[in-house]
Amino acid sequence: MLMSGRAATRRLQAAGLTERSARRVLAAGLAGEPQRITAAHLYDEESVERLAERSTIAWSQLREACPHGVFVARRPGPPADLEDGWPMSLAARFWVDHGIAQHGCFPLVATVAGFVSTGAEIVASHDEPVAAPAPSRTGLTLRPPGGWYDAFRDRRLSTGPGPAWLLLNVPGWISASGAA
Repeated sequence: MLMSGRAATRRLQAAGLTERSARRVLAAGLAGEPQRITAAHLYDEESVERLAERSTIAWSQLREACPHGVFVARRPGPPADLEDGWPMSLAARFWVDHGIAQHGCFPLVATVAGFVSTGAEIVASHDEPVAAPAPSRTGLTLRPPGGWYDAFRDRRLSTGPGPAWLLLNVPGWISASGAA
């Protein structure tokens, strides 16, 4: 069965999202592509229900899946859209590069309003050229995720509102973040 965008938004609100977050999740395609008719978007009811019922990954599961840390990207889109334009401090870049040097990669999980949309592994980082006086940006080279991503697939990651990215579970840090 199909349901209207408004009904899908209300169902996601009942699962704890704000109206704005519910609309962002739907716009990102996490409930599938809507059927567009003249005055509305229609969503598959079962897809919306599965989305609303996603469980939240526990911090203990996150620590087990990614014992050396995880980069949480708060950006929708496929992995190719996650490679460019990250405002990253030298300390954060150090931890990502250290993880790559020690373990061959650094896990990345992309979320939209706390819903995991995709995962990847960061295998390199590089400076991106920017015009002065813009702040520096870091680009990432990504590959498909390994087995660690199974802990995140079709789950929610509760991090609350915040910046464009987070580093979680990095040894010695509680978290680090970067504004967009």
